[in-house]
Amino acid sequence: MMHKRTLHSLLIVSFIVAFAASMSFATNDVNIESKSNLLRCTNQGLNVTLNLDQNVSAVECVFVVTNAGAFVNTLGITWQLPAGVLSDRVVDLTRANGTAPDTIRFAAMRTGETDGVLTAGQAKAFAQITFKLGDFCSGSANFAGGEWAFPHPTEPIVTQFVDAATYAIIYPMIVAGSAGIANQTPTISAIADQTIGWGDPLTVPLSGGDGDLANGCETLTFDVGPGAPAGADVVGTNFVWTPSGDQVCINTVPIVVTDKCGATATTSFDV
Repeated sequence: MMHKRTLHSLLIVSFIVAFAASMSFATNDVNIESKSNLLRCTNQGLNVTLNLDQNVSAVECVFVVTNAGAFVNTLGITWQLPAGVLSDRVVDLTRANGTAPDTIRFAAMRTGETDGVLTAGQAKAFAQITFKLGDFCSGSANFAGGEWAFPHPTEPIVTQFVDAATYAIIYPMIVAGSAGIANQTPTISAIADQTIGWGDPLTVPLSGGDGDLANGCETLTFDVGPGAPAGADVVGTNFVWTPSGDQVCINTVPIVVTDKCGATATTSFDV
């Protein structure tokens, strides 16, 4: 019976403590920036900012990176703290290998009496998570709070602050962020109308563009579109055709360019 009463009492105390903490530290939070319509295979960064009710002498962040159709690699941390504030800074990326999920951990703390604390306020710059987006046509990589399993202490490490005045541990709310990818639609250059003699071969160079080409992860494919005259073809980036006798007249030739993600653009010209 005593065991049941003790367990019941502990549950009540835990609830009271959790409720008090949520009331006391309701505006302490960590915000991870979200961005959308980012180009494939580009270097990007998401800012991490803090809202603080009080001065803090240490900040530790543990984030888990997951994928929703897209992912990132070459994760890194760029500090955005002022000089002379929380100068002892550590980054641990040993659990980030570019395969979802990745866990990252980074912390900054005061080194001594001459080192500054991070003062209370809204949208305090802390760090930027840097990364390279993968070759995905759509989707996002998501950044949220997580746990870092560690043998000592026995409890997992999570995102936390240290109150500069009381040294109390504060567990802030974490506002998750994301990096969303959007494929760029290709373009195709206009083609001038052509005039050739009966039975003469025709070769016309084709060209197009795509916002993803500069990032090294895009390819464009050209082809004739529906309704092209018989025998018309595309070889590489050239339209080729030798019309037959019964094709002497005006022939409209549609040309389609397609990128790796299946997005297309079309033009046409007359022969």
